[in-house]
Amino acid sequence: AGTPVWRIKYRIGGREQLYAVGRYPLISLEMARAERDLVKALLRDGRDPLRVRDLSRASVAASSHAPLGDKPPSG
Repeated sequence: AGTPVWRIKYRIGGREQLYAVGRYPLISLEMARAERDLVKALLRDGRDPLRVRDLSRASVAASSHAPLGDKPPSG
């Protein structure tokens, strides 16, 4: 019947959205509940959880790629 996935359904701006937390059992119930609480907090602040996640992922991806020719600092 498919892969079990933790998902959170919510409405923002009159539109229904679906936030996928991750696959079970890779994501535990405790982790899924923590993510749900984060989604609820973002919604209370009027922020779209999907947009926040996408921006966060883009930021991480951008920071992990140094421009060509740049070397990471040696330590």
